[in-house]
Amino acid sequence: MSRRLSIINSASRVDRRRLPPMRSSQPNVRRLRTCTSFEWIYNTESDLCSTNESRRLVLRVGQSVAIFPDDARAVPKADGSLPIMSYWYGKVAKIYLKRQGQTHDVWLDIRWYYRRIDLEDAGVDLSESMGEYELALSDHCSLVDMACVEDNAMIVGYDEGDLAQRQIQPDTPYHRWNIDIEFVKDGNDVSLHSVHLNVRRLIFERSPVNIQINFRSTESTASIAVSLQ
Repeated sequence: MSRRLSIINSASRVDRRRLPPMRSSQPNVRRLRTCTSFEWIYNTESDLCSTNESRRLVLRVGQSVAIFPDDARAVPKADGSLPIMSYWYGKVAKIYLKRQGQTHDVWLDIRWYYRRIDLEDAGVDLSESMGEYELALSDHCSLVDMACVEDNAMIVGYDEGDLAQRQIQPDTPYHRWNIDIEFVKDGNDVSLHSVHLNVRRLIFERSPVNIQINFRSTESTASIAVSLQ
């Protein structure tokens, strides 16, 4: 039975909030080792959290995390934390490690959740159909420095077609849709071009149908393509 790797980090929660989640210099992931889970330990007297439990964070591939954003609209509360929907959220796709002396540098390959405000900023009409605490899981991935992860995130799955769906508690992030993101590049500028919403439904004799709805950020119309499987 393998032992989970424990990594001691000297940066406090306050210090790490000053770091950009995605640094300009990205590591060559082909030279890094990977793991499926690890324990991140904050070893500093200046940490705002005083209990051992709150200074230890276990992360696994497939888990969702809250990330302190690089966003001027995110105004911290008195304890330095943010309102729930001011955080960025992502699902851990891979974990990369690089040994540095007695510890490791860690990067997470994050599959991003998009908030309603993120799609509003890009002018995507889908945002009009999203709730205040709703998150859409995208295929947009990028590397994030582990030092910028605030905590594990509990994101509740929501299936509007399930009559047995439990009621979601107030102020709880939830996930209903998966989306594919298409970007366009103009020189050094990269912008969101369109969002493809994939919905799976069962109709008639429980035959699976894939429905793809394309929302373009530059247009107000949506195209719908249906394919039987």
